[in-house]
Amino acid sequence: MVVFLRSVKDEDRSLAVGLSSFLLAILVFLPAPLVYGKIFDSVCLIWQTTCGKQGACSLYDSLAMRTRLISMDFGLKLIALTLSALALLLSARKRRMEDVKEMDVPKPKDEEMG
Repeated sequence: MVVFLRSVKDEDRSLAVGLSSFLLAILVFLPAPLVYGKIFDSVCLIWQTTCGKQGACSLYDSLAMRTRLISMDFGLKLIALTLSALALLLSARKRRMEDVKEMDVPKPKDEEMG
């Protein structure tokens, strides 16, 4: 979150926090149960049947489940790390540009004398 806030102008931070909360809710909290449910369903070996309809899973392939869940976790963390590094690089570039602009600005005559 700190990297994210450093990459936004001071006057835009409240809007950025609100927008990130909204995107977090839409892109993470809503689809996560569906994605993880699909992973659990994909590693089911034996399904219960009741009245000819598919019910709950009776037996999971624990090796496949472990592999898929760890792979999903690793992939999501890699994406988060990449985006955080990008935001940090952009923030550092912005700071350097601001420092160069401050150095190039001539001082008013009143400040030079006093």
